[in-house]
Amino acid sequence: MKWAAAFFLMLDAMPPRQFDYAPPFYSVERVAREDIGRVCGFPDPDLRLLGCTHGPTLRVFLRDDLSGTEYRAVLHHEWAHLNGWRHD
Repeated sequence: MKWAAAFFLMLDAMPPRQFDYAPPFYSVERVAREDIGRVCGFPDPDLRLLGCTHGPTLRVFLRDDLSGTEYRAVLHHEWAHLNGWRHD
């Protein structure tokens, strides 16, 4: 499976505009902080993962303790991955 991940230090690495929109069909699943790494395929507990996507199923996984601006920033970051954006 191909996974794309948003890391804690990359919140300010927002995607280019052409990728920053809600895909037509996707789902968001909230995951406990202690489980997000395992769900996203990054089992290292020291990795401060906030979310990830699973492109083939159009699923976005976000930590359940995100809210407000942080939630929106990570969601937009993950939408962009579903729309084909990759980190350079």
